[in-house]
Amino acid sequence: MSTPDAPDSLDAFARALEALRSTRARLEKRQVLVDYLRALPDDALPLAVTYLGGRPFPRGDGRTLSVGGATLIAALRAARPELTDETIAAAWRRHADASDTAAELWAGAGPAAGIPLRLADVSATFEALSAARGPRAKSALLADGFRRMDERAIRAFVKAMLGEARVGVQEQTLEDGVAHATGQPIEAVRAANRHRADLGAVALDARHDRLEPARFTYFTPVDPMLAQAAADAADAVRRLGAPLWAEDKYDGIRCQLHKVGGDVRLFSRDRRDVTAQFPDVVAAFADMPGRYALDGEILGMADGRALPFLRLQQRLGRVAPTDEVLAAHPAAFVAFDCLAHEETSLLDAPLRTRRTTLEAVGLPPGPVLAPVWSAASAEALEDLFRAAQARGNEGLMVKAPDSPYASGRRGAQWLKLKRPLETLDVVVVGAEWGHGKRRAVLSDLTFAVRDEASGQLVTIGKAYNGLTDAEIRAMTERLVALTLEDQGHYRTVRPEIVLEVAFNHLQRSSRHTSGYALRFPRIVRVRPDRSPESASTLADVERLAATVAGAGPPATEPA
Repeated sequence: MSTPDAPDSLDAFARALEALRSTRARLEKRQVLVDYLRALPDDALPLAVTYLGGRPFPRGDGRTLSVGGATLIAALRAARPELTDETIAAAWRRHADASDTAAELWAGAGPAAGIPLRLADVSATFEALSAARGPRAKSALLADGFRRMDERAIRAFVKAMLGEARVGVQEQTLEDGVAHATGQPIEAVRAANRHRADLGAVALDARHDRLEPARFTYFTPVDPMLAQAAADAADAVRRLGAPLWAEDKYDGIRCQLHKVGGDVRLFSRDRRDVTAQFPDVVAAFADMPGRYALDGEILGMADGRALPFLRLQQRLGRVAPTDEVLAAHPAAFVAFDCLAHEETSLLDAPLRTRRTTLEAVGLPPGPVLAPVWSAASAEALEDLFRAAQARGNEGLMVKAPDSPYASGRRGAQWLKLKRPLETLDVVVVGAEWGHGKRRAVLSDLTFAVRDEASGQLVTIGKAYNGLTDAEIRAMTERLVALTLEDQGHYRTVRPEIVLEVAFNHLQRSSRHTSGYALRFPRIVRVRPDRSPESASTLADVERLAATVAGAGPPATEPA
């Protein structure tokens, strides 16, 4: 019979989270992970690893819970009818964190007598939440679960449910903990996780010495390799050395294309299957021979020329576009990398090898292969940058020719060189009602970047310019649905919406929790193709700030 002290109990998981949260030292965090993971039985190990990673389901699992702040508060009220609006608002103001708020509101309430919750019970609840339809059904399920929890357990449960572990455990730290807990080489654990996108399953295999040489699994997308920002051409050459490779930075949607015979599937950068949204792309590849997985971009395309993102945006959100929509807003896939060919994974191969393979796999006719140029100097790269802009693109992607495909990493071997006016991808965390003609819409948006060291979102600015009236109305509907706390003029919202924001200058500021402020920020566009986890980080901001101050990043040699 399970007890609160059992390793697979929710209470034991909560204690592990508290221990991780109490230290910033990497080695101490690793030791907490090792001690906790080693004690877990086989059936609980994959679940614990998944929840420690800040997810209710493994990375490669397409299911979602669709639970927001309103559903959470409704569940707490159902389980504790005495809670008032004032009590809830005051708790949120004190914490600005859903799990800590829930814990305070639940203090002294439970649990009801019975068998303590196990991680298997948490998993069953998540399964039921994913299958339930509508906020009423979900809040009822949550309320039933809450009645079996105490304050500590409800905090841990909400963290796992909302993907907000925020205990300073990044994926690399968790991989390191799994490796040391199972006695397996860290390289083997990381390679297996990169290919399987399920570190919990990898941990169980590692424990039983079942890790095999990593094999690419078709139709299981890997996390895309990300890029850091370069200040200018000279900065890119200083960091990567020369010669380096440059590709157009397209204004489209990052996408993986997996093809096995006539079966072609498309996956967005957050691993969602978007095949049905782009039947024209599927049709272009379906009759071609070969078995491969490509990284690339879906673009609006007409007469062989890429169209602005606004044209492609008409296709987003349409699960089954009509023939009229396809004709009015044509799309195409442009490939710039090859992740696997036949039975061979290419993730660890250098870029020059992946490019050679990409050129040989047998792509459909048309502009489906991204051109690549070599630059041996900052002057040559600047010429390529101007040419890319003349073609209507955002700028350049600059890459080290020998770089491996660092799945899920914002590595230093890929850089993005954009227009002189820099942009950041930020997460909306709050909104205010506008004034005058905008008094009926939430138009003033507060946004944040992610501090990878702590896992927290830290604010960096607010903006209200850049969106059309129609976009603001649609945004207001989303923000109302995502509201965690309504303070009257201001709403704290669940961090789900990602914006691309431009700005004139970056400066130190004590006004925002990031320690920085964007001067004259304006919204470039909403990024429905990006998740909060893939938004810009505080490290990106610090790097840009150092460059602006003339202290650019240290030079690095190409791989």
